[in-house]
Amino acid sequence: MTELAVTVSGDDTERHLAIRGRLDEGAPLVRHVPAWTARTVVIDSSEITFINSIGIREWMHFVAALTAAGATVVHERCAEPLVEQMCFIPAVRGGGDVRSFHAPYACAACGHEQSVLIDVARYRAQLARLEAPPASCRACGQPLALADVPERWFAFLR
Repeated sequence: MTELAVTVSGDDTERHLAIRGRLDEGAPLVRHVPAWTARTVVIDSSEITFINSIGIREWMHFVAALTAAGATVVHERCAEPLVEQMCFIPAVRGGGDVRSFHAPYACAACGHEQSVLIDVARYRAQLARLEAPPASCRACGQPLALADVPERWFAFLR
């Protein structure tokens, strides 16, 4: 089990938070809002490995507190566990813009599974049509396919 850790950089104009580990009852993020608030807060959640119900509740309080403090929240490199929560609970985004996110892909040729980073601006038209952007398998080079239902996986973008 990896405890939640946050690396903070930037200034009062734009603050970057790189969050890694487990988002659970040991993740009291809200108490850090006064120190982490900026005009724009960019959250990189790519290394979140696990989320439970208490953790997602804490996360929603955290992004709501950032917004209430006047920050514009931007999500970058959203981890798959966080994207799954965003699909079902809109408050997980906290009204923030999602710039990029990870999605589960699988290779029909060799069976390899990998997480693919998707840039929302680059693939906006495809994502609006609920089409998974193209990706190649790291193991064999063949095309990958989204390993989930597009209507479910991309629901948070609507």
